[in-house]
Amino acid sequence: MRGSGRAPLERAARDLRAALRVAARGDRRAGDTADGAARDAHYWNFLFPRDEHDEHEGHDEGDAGGALIIDWQLWRVGRGAFDLAYMIALHGEADHRAEVEGEALMFYAAELAKHGVHYRWPDLRRDYALGAALDLLYPVRLCALGVPEAVWAPHLRRGFAAFDDLGCASVLGI
Repeated sequence: MRGSGRAPLERAARDLRAALRVAARGDRRAGDTADGAARDAHYWNFLFPRDEHDEHEGHDEGDAGGALIIDWQLWRVGRGAFDLAYMIALHGEADHRAEVEGEALMFYAAELAKHGVHYRWPDLRRDYALGAALDLLYPVRLCALGVPEAVWAPHLRRGFAAFDDLGCASVLGI
């Protein structure tokens, strides 16, 4: 790696250590996530019984619930806003993020509310920013694995732009 690329990676490492401390601390706090539902979102809860009266709730007419196929190859336990941050903040250029970010987060919150999950807007924004900060690990890992700079450098650039735009440093307390 060239010397000019070292400073952003050192900054990423410092910021990510802070993000990991905040994430670990946040997951232990009662009431920190969306209305209890997310606190119960554990990998061991992937099978659960249903009551007879809710057999058809939330499904298209004529759908009795059926089977759900889950891609377990890349699963993880975390906050839903982290997936949004990965898709939007890490992969989107600033102009694209400005265009879709707010609307996507509002849509996500509205869909959760429709299904009884109340995710307060400040909590959603904080979790989204925390996810964007943690996503800086992705290009750092690619670099460490020897992936060509042409692949990881754009992710790092977009990730730092999102980090600054979203005020991730204040979310991390740094």
